[in-house]
Amino acid sequence: MGRLELMADTFLSLATPVQLALPSLLQQAPAMRARVLARLVENLATLDRLLEQQEHPGLPRRLPVAAGWYAMLEIPRTRSDDAWVVLGIEAGTVTVPQLQIFTEQFYLHISKMLPWIGAIYVRCPHEDVRTALVKNLAEECTGFESNTAAHPELLLEFARALNCDTDAVRNGIQLPAGRRVTEYFEFMGLCRDWFVPLSAIGIGLESFVPETFTRMVKAFKENYGMTDEQVIFWQMHILADQDHGDEGIEMVSNYAITGEQRKAVFDCTIETSRLFYDLWNLYSLRE
Repeated sequence: MGRLELMADTFLSLATPVQLALPSLLQQAPAMRARVLARLVENLATLDRLLEQQEHPGLPRRLPVAAGWYAMLEIPRTRSDDAWVVLGIEAGTVTVPQLQIFTEQFYLHISKMLPWIGAIYVRCPHEDVRTALVKNLAEECTGFESNTAAHPELLLEFARALNCDTDAVRNGIQLPAGRRVTEYFEFMGLCRDWFVPLSAIGIGLESFVPETFTRMVKAFKENYGMTDEQVIFWQMHILADQDHGDEGIEMVSNYAITGEQRKAVFDCTIETSRLFYDLWNLYSLRE
C-alpha cells in the first residue's frame, strides 16, 4: 500500500505539487482554455480545407467532433488497405519514410516464408504439387528461373534505393501486423492440410500481384525516380506470380474437392487477405 501511495502522489495529476499550485492554475485557466480552443479551431479549419481540396472531395470525410484533441477520418470501404497505399504511390503522396517502413516489414515477412513453404512440401503426398513447390522454393532462394537472385535480396535492392540501412532492415523487428501474418502462415503450414496454406499463397496473395505490382512499378519510376534494376523485385513478380497463382488455384481445385475442404480453403484465403492488408497498411505509421 505504501508503494501504491508513492506512485499516486508522484505521477497522478492530483499529486501534492499540483494541489498546492491549484489556485494559480485555476486563475490562469480561462486564458489557457481560450488559447487551446483557438488553436484547435484553426487546426480543424485547416483539415477541412485540405479535405475539400482533394481530387475527390469528401473522400475521406471527417467525422463529427464533439470534444478532444483529435479528428477522426472515415475512409470509404470501397477499397482494401493495399489499394490505398497503391493509390498513394501512384499519386506520389506516400513519402519515402513510409516506403521505408513498408519495405522493411515486407522484407521481414518474405524472408521468413521459406520454412513454411517447405512444411507444405513435407506434408503434401502428391508428386506434381511437390515438384511445383520445389521449383518455387528454388526460385525464392536463388532466383534460378527468373535469372535474378534470391527474392529477399532483390527487395533489399529496392530498400537501398530508398536509402535504407540494409543491415538494419535485415535485423529489424516485425511489428505486430507483420508478425501476425507470418505466424498465421507458419501455423497453416504445420497444422492444416497442405492445400490450405497453398491456397493462402496462390489465391490469397499471388492472385492480386500482377495488376497491383504493374501499377506500383510504373509509379515507382515516374514518381520516385527508380530504375529498372531498383524495382526488379516488383517487376519480376508480375509474370512469375501470375503463373504461380494460376498453378496454385489449379492444384487446390484438383485436390480440395469436398465441401469441408473447400470451406477450409475459403476461410484461410479470406483470413490471409485480411492479415496481408494489415501488413500493407503499416506504411501509415510514418509521415
